[in-house]
This record gives sequence, C-alpha cells and structure tokens, in this order.
Amino acid sequence: MKKKIIAVYCIDQFHRLVLEQEYDYIPRYIFALATECNVCNKEYRENISASIAFKKGKFTPVEGMMYKSCEDYSLKDAFLLPHSIKKEKSLYGKVLPVRIDAEIQSDSIHRKDYYDVNIRVSGPCKD
Repeated sequence: MKKKIIAVYCIDQFHRLVLEQEYDYIPRYIFALATECNVCNKEYRENISASIAFKKGKFTPVEGMMYKSCEDYSLKDAFLLPHSIKKEKSLYGKVLPVRIDAEIQSDSIHRKDYYDVNIRVSGPCKD
C-alpha cells in the first residue's frame, strides 16, 4: 500500500518546517481500536514521537511535529529541523517518509506500534 502524503511544508529562515497545506489527517485510532480508546482516562498513558527519513532509510527523530488533544492527533504549524540537517535546499521538492511511534499503557494494556506517512517539502517559505 502506498503511503499517503498528509501535508506540504516549506522551510523558513529559522530552520523550521512550516505547514503550508494539510491534505489528510492522522487517523484518530491508529494505535487502538475505537472500543479501546481511553485517552481521557487518567490511567491511560501514551507516548508519541515522530521521525523523518531525510536520507534514504535513515530516520531522524524530530520534536514538536505533532500533538494530541484528547483523541485527536494534529500537526503543529511549524517545527524545527534537526541540527544535523545542514543543506535545507537539498530537501526542496522531496517527498519524505515519516514514522510516528507510539507506546500505550492503560491498566493491563501495553502496546507499541507505528504508523507510516509521507510529507512533501515545497521549498523556501514565501515571506
């Protein structure tokens, strides 16, 4: 199955990927069935992280790409590129794989899983 492009980003002068257009959303129940969703339960804990493959096959963790409010996963308007990415222009026009990892704990449930999508980098942000 081909991974969806969920969003298009540009790169600003502050070394950030800035959300230009969101095509699709991150499914609400990617790590638990709707019947298991206890997100607002005090006993429910979920750790989410995202990594982007800036180089083929090598995922680099990124911070602040997404957030979760109750049951919804949402993309932030902007997040910093990792310091290891020096040549921003090399990303222009590229489709980059993104891996979203989650670990869920709730009473007797403990699950680790991931979800793969793509983003596209259009180029420099227009001021």
